[in-house]
Amino acid sequence: MKNFLFSLYFLFPIILTIILMLLTPIPSAQLTTTETKVLLQIQTLLEYPQLLHKWKKNLTNFCNLSPSPSFIIVCSKNHVTELTIIGNKTKPVSERFSTDSLFTVLTRLSNMKVLSLVSLGLRGPLPSKITRFKSLEVFNISSNFFYGEIPLSVSSLKNLKSLVFADNFFNGNVPNLKRLAFLEEINLANNRLGPDFPSSLFSLPSLHNLNLASNRLTGSIPANISCNPSLNFLDISHNFLQGKLPWCIDSKSLNRTIVYSGNCLSTRNFSDQHLSSYCKKSSVLNVKPRFERPNESKKQLGLGVLIGIIGGFVGAAVFLILLFLFILRKSNAKNVSVTAYSRPNIYLRRNVPQLMRIASNGLPPYRLFRIKEIEDATDNFDSSNLIGEGSKGQQYKGRLKDGSMVMVNQKSLSKISDQNLKVLPYLRHRHLVSVVGHCSINHEDNPKMKSTLFIVFEHISNMSLRIHLTDRRKSEMLKWQQRMAIIIGIARGIKFLHTGVTPGIFGNNIKIENVLLDNSLNPKVSGYSIPFPNKKGSERKHKQKNAHNHVSSINSAEKEDIYHFGLIQLELITGKLVTSSMEVEVLKYELERGLCESASPNALRSAIDPSLHGTYAHESLKTAVLITINCLSKAPRNRPSIEDVLWNLQYSMQVQEGRSSKAST
Repeated sequence: MKNFLFSLYFLFPIILTIILMLLTPIPSAQLTTTETKVLLQIQTLLEYPQLLHKWKKNLTNFCNLSPSPSFIIVCSKNHVTELTIIGNKTKPVSERFSTDSLFTVLTRLSNMKVLSLVSLGLRGPLPSKITRFKSLEVFNISSNFFYGEIPLSVSSLKNLKSLVFADNFFNGNVPNLKRLAFLEEINLANNRLGPDFPSSLFSLPSLHNLNLASNRLTGSIPANISCNPSLNFLDISHNFLQGKLPWCIDSKSLNRTIVYSGNCLSTRNFSDQHLSSYCKKSSVLNVKPRFERPNESKKQLGLGVLIGIIGGFVGAAVFLILLFLFILRKSNAKNVSVTAYSRPNIYLRRNVPQLMRIASNGLPPYRLFRIKEIEDATDNFDSSNLIGEGSKGQQYKGRLKDGSMVMVNQKSLSKISDQNLKVLPYLRHRHLVSVVGHCSINHEDNPKMKSTLFIVFEHISNMSLRIHLTDRRKSEMLKWQQRMAIIIGIARGIKFLHTGVTPGIFGNNIKIENVLLDNSLNPKVSGYSIPFPNKKGSERKHKQKNAHNHVSSINSAEKEDIYHFGLIQLELITGKLVTSSMEVEVLKYELERGLCESASPNALRSAIDPSLHGTYAHESLKTAVLITINCLSKAPRNRPSIEDVLWNLQYSMQVQEGRSSKAST
């Protein structure tokens, strides 16, 4: 016994030391010198985006950087395993950028499992060297400007679970991905893929979600196509597909959400399909975007050709200047006042690529209608086709000769000029009820008579977001990820109104009943403001005299839109429609209380719509709640910009998609 105690006496300090070593926190991971250099190279290759400005050589411990709504780095065993960068670029990076150089550097992060490079303006083809990503599980390069064919080398990423290439300019056929046995999600929406229908994707053994919307897929879907039973969401809308839907896609016995509007299919619901002639005449040419880097051969023009071109431009410029001076002198002689709206191209968008995205909306080309066409479409404005009437005019539903449904807004104006109409062709966006054409009638022979303008909008066959939220059965279908997608879509629609046309459109009084959902549950904002100045010279004089007040008015209207957007977020999160400012404050207080550190774990859970329970990642919900509360700030100056709103919402969606399995409530 004495010997045991004696031994224990000497062993006790050693045992205590071992226990203390086990209890001591392991220091944060430090990257290898190679991977630190790689991240600094990525910063350079991405052309130093704002959110990476703080990265500095020998001063940044990348593994200890706090995650933000737009940036995440995760390290394990001294290696980067996740890199998420979410920007807000709506135009491509400079022509110096090289996708080959970027991915040559990125693939040196050989342990990476999650790579998300979203909205960074990346342009160019996707190189085949992505095969070096041996461990990659999540690959997201959405909302960029990638073009060319999706390389077959994607099929070598055998650990891949999520492939998101949406909102780019990829063309050609979708490669065969049958080797990707673990792939659960594929999102290739809003590209130029086609013409062949990618039947092989449907039988992937682990696939749950497949989105092929707004591409250039043509022809009939094979009747003998094989579908994986676990596929629970499929979107093939807004392509050029014809014929019947195969049993494995259309069977009512399958508990599966299928979205197929905007094609030429022989379905039960013909109202959401085009006539077959629409798909037969459709162009499926995979033209590369304008921002593609020019070929070197094209740069090597002969000196004589260059001189000829330059001389031609100079001559044309001199001619235009002389013509302008002649017109200016003539107009001054007649004392004609020019309004602020007479400048050419004032409503042109700020970037060409955004214009090019219109082509993927599935919308027909913008056109001018004759009054006879408008009368025929609405049965001569029959009262049975009258949808609504208010301060913005009368709204009629109609059907054009090609069978497509439209909505016609009739409004009276004291005068319609060409300048008034310049904005209309640009009000076309995936998240707006877009304008497809117009018809204007001016009474030149009787100036006292008001002019009439008919604005023709696309027709949305589904119901408003308000109805979906108040109908119990429909509300149950709107789980957290669907509501987040709707919220982000609305925000993108608002951002387009604010920044997609010049001058921006503010003060849109957006309400939940004005948000329509198409068959894909894609939100489209309706009832937005369309500027139609009726005064002539007095408007320019008024603006010059009150420039400061004019800017203040715009800022106020912008923050008003943010507040109304916050109301819609509040209603979607809580599942309750608000009818008074008192209800807003009560619901906002409940959410704020749920976010407090001292609150019980279930405080936030009890403040949200019960039908959302079990469908959200806590961090995703928390981020969405925080941005909602900020949007509803009483002081307008404290409300975020629409860009900040989108950053936070995109981060929330990234968390939901990437961590829902670990952080679900």
